[in-house]
Amino acid sequence: IPFVQGNLHIDIPGMQPYYEYADKKGLPILFHAWQTHEIKDAMEVAKRYRNAKFIFGHSGFVHKEGKELAIEACKCCENVMLDTTLSDVCDGAVEWIADQVGADRLVYGTDLTAFECAHILGRILLCKLSDTDKEKILGLNAKKFLNL
Repeated sequence: IPFVQGNLHIDIPGMQPYYEYADKKGLPILFHAWQTHEIKDAMEVAKRYRNAKFIFGHSGFVHKEGKELAIEACKCCENVMLDTTLSDVCDGAVEWIADQVGADRLVYGTDLTAFECAHILGRILLCKLSDTDKEKILGLNAKKFLNL
């Protein structure tokens, strides 16, 4: 949730019961973190519901301000992870995120069904991070973050 954001803001009263439930149970919520307002709203929600787990899909990778806001959210909220759903991105993006917040704060994500997930997997497998960091991104971080 929310499954369709578009121009709607996610920090609205109608969503509070979902956030409260996720907070009470320590559940994950995937936010579409693409547009600036989405990232700002998601960060405010993550600050209020510290026990819920938030994954910021796309990691703000549409424009420079979005990337920087997503990094800021991850740094100020321990309950936020960024994902690798970097649908339209240049080489070095995975390394850049890992350099900004640490490889421990990045989880594998795809834009399936919009894209074949092999290109994201290849981007991680071929990036200039250690094998240990790649293993974290490809599953170990999510396992730890979600208490699996």
